[in-house]
Amino acid sequence: MAVRIFRNSFGGGEISNTMYARVDDAKNQTGLAKCKNFIVEPQGPVFRRPGFEYVAHTKYANRKCRLIPFLFSLDQTMVLEVGHQYIRFHTNKQTLMNGNAPYELATPYNEADLFELDFVQSIDVITIVHMNYPPRTLKRYGATDWRLESIAFNTVLSPPSGLTVEQTIGPDVEDNNKNLFKRRYGVTSLNADASEESVLSATVEIDCNPFADGAYNTIRWSASPGASIYRVYRNVGGVYSYIGQTAETSIIDDAISPDSSITPPRYDAEIVSGNPGTVTYFDQRKVFAGTRNKPQNIWMTATGSENSMAYHLPLQSTDRISARVYARDVNRIRHLVPLSRLVLLTASGCWVVGTTDTDALTPESISFKNQSAEGASAVNPVAVNSACVYAAARGGHLRELGYSYERGGFISGDLCLRAPHLFDHKEVVDLAYSKAPNPIIWSVSSDGVLVAFTYIPEQQIGAFSTIETRGAFESVTVVSEGYEDIPYVVTRRTVNGREIRFIERMHEVQTVSKSESCYVDCAGFYNGAPTRVVSGLNWLEGETVSILADGYVVPDQRVVDGKITLEYEASQVYVGLQYDSDMVTLPIHLQLNDMSYGTSHRKNVTEVTIRLNESSGVAAGSSFDKLYQMPPRATESPGYPPNLRSGIYDLQIKPKWSDEGQVYIRQSLPLPLRITSITTKVEIS
Repeated sequence: MAVRIFRNSFGGGEISNTMYARVDDAKNQTGLAKCKNFIVEPQGPVFRRPGFEYVAHTKYANRKCRLIPFLFSLDQTMVLEVGHQYIRFHTNKQTLMNGNAPYELATPYNEADLFELDFVQSIDVITIVHMNYPPRTLKRYGATDWRLESIAFNTVLSPPSGLTVEQTIGPDVEDNNKNLFKRRYGVTSLNADASEESVLSATVEIDCNPFADGAYNTIRWSASPGASIYRVYRNVGGVYSYIGQTAETSIIDDAISPDSSITPPRYDAEIVSGNPGTVTYFDQRKVFAGTRNKPQNIWMTATGSENSMAYHLPLQSTDRISARVYARDVNRIRHLVPLSRLVLLTASGCWVVGTTDTDALTPESISFKNQSAEGASAVNPVAVNSACVYAAARGGHLRELGYSYERGGFISGDLCLRAPHLFDHKEVVDLAYSKAPNPIIWSVSSDGVLVAFTYIPEQQIGAFSTIETRGAFESVTVVSEGYEDIPYVVTRRTVNGREIRFIERMHEVQTVSKSESCYVDCAGFYNGAPTRVVSGLNWLEGETVSILADGYVVPDQRVVDGKITLEYEASQVYVGLQYDSDMVTLPIHLQLNDMSYGTSHRKNVTEVTIRLNESSGVAAGSSFDKLYQMPPRATESPGYPPNLRSGIYDLQIKPKWSDEGQVYIRQSLPLPLRITSITTKVEIS
């Protein structure tokens, strides 16, 4: 019996062999047994992933480094290479230079701590924290003027000094020493925009008769450096209350009624005594958490302030917030994730910051509610729309955390249930998220594989594929460049017998022509006058490389003295390391009369029909050892490169009886491939 099986979508991505028998699962109908070096599109097709272009060597070939994004705006982005006690900067395939050397900034961060650094950016400032180092800010003052500065949680303004007070009283008062009252004053300094205020100065006291005719007190002080405004407070019932503000160095108190709702600030030194391990922004505050001595404490700056830990007595709604999560265990707060609520992730669970009796987050309204018992690893989570994805503390899987209206809270779900083989017995090392042209979570595994997860939670789309290269991936980040979000990676490769680490950049998915598309790794690109010699390939010295010249696939060559020599001149040439894109369909299941779904029947795939889109160079067969190559040329004139092909194409493959009836597809040439459907003709025993 012969049947035809039509697969119109691969939106299930790669799934584990433990799921092969789950014919009742929807993903089984659209999944793949193998999806290597392909990317799954949300609409269902798969396409060959672009190659990675060479950007630079890392500073140390024998040390790991980590990539961190700098996102000022959509058209101003950089990738920070954070290594052992240094930072370098890359953007748009180039390295920021200082003369003939890469521009570099010295840091205190050691190699062992790099992947536990937490960071958050606001405009030109990145705040970096780690439990082993005091918190710092990385600030961009100019293209080649970056500074790593310590954070001052207390004010840098000094209060005024030399306070004096004297009373002036009318001449008609008969006894100036009767009805005396004590008056105690203090003064604070403010900057020009009144956004920062010093602590209260040393106070001064006077015995006076403030209610006598013509009586008033004159308070004077010495100017304070950096101060533009001064506020004067008077002690009322033990609380210093506001009576006036001036740009001068004196003020007259003629029985002014104090305002006890405005008091001088105090500064919390609690956070200064420890180094927070995580940081973010939420509700107009910068938030710190997780010091070594107080692992479950959280500190929020005063409203609208970057670093001020000021508070007042009595407390004001805009004061800094200091609170502790009271839990049954003592696992440190590892991550702060700003969603609709502020989410706290520890190694054992998830908490949400809420409020009591009000919608405003204040020192007196803050509360914590436990949401999940599934904790997070040290890898920084990524926010995807209204949810976040994080690496589980145990098991190595990726988990989704999002709000559920049905349950009235946040719930955590395992995203890897159908593809546990990609994560079991491994660890997630790094995470990044790209939005365009396809929403993909990039996950670096401890085995050196980059896992791509096409993810649209609101459409219930989630599909895994693996990205492999000659070597290993060690870090990934994503920045916007042009119309796409571009992944940058750190790779470890063996080149000419030596282990070397590179910064590489994935080529754009959308290209103008085939000659400008890149499907080789660690690639170099020549674009200029026609030439036969392509030089400047020193980073590939001694390696055999694949070549695409003006859209032609030319024979592989070995790089010698940093160059290759073409047989014919070409003006656009990509040179790099070859990689295979492999795809294997799931075992065939059929509804037969014996109710076996075909599992007890042998199958023989005799014909494969593939619908392609802008593709070239595909090979298919009953195994990777028996592949049939589709002819690359159709009706093109001699002397012109083969056109990309779209449409339906039949491939007569070598038949082979097997239990599974799977189809094996490979693209080895540096050419694009996009498959939208596969139809197989199968004989059933």
